[in-house]
Amino acid sequence: MGFRVLVAGGTGQVGSALVRALLAESACTEVVMVNRRAIPAAADARLRQVIMDTSAANFASEIAELAGTCSAQGDPLYAASCIGNG
Repeated sequence: MGFRVLVAGGTGQVGSALVRALLAESACTEVVMVNRRAIPAAADARLRQVIMDTSAANFASEIAELAGTCSAQGDPLYAASCIGNG
């Protein structure tokens, strides 16, 4: 069975290493990166970017809604926050 991962802070040093490791795992069906700004599209179709203002007052509710949408797709959903690591 596959799994999905929601990654906040996936563009930094730690986050980008996590995203690369997840995409190297064949059981990972999707990586959803929550970014403050768009980055160049990756060659891997399993990578999806969602642009959010992480400093906005409603960030917690927006990311919770996104997580609910992702988990409704069937595969188990895991989440990682790499914001401020590095």
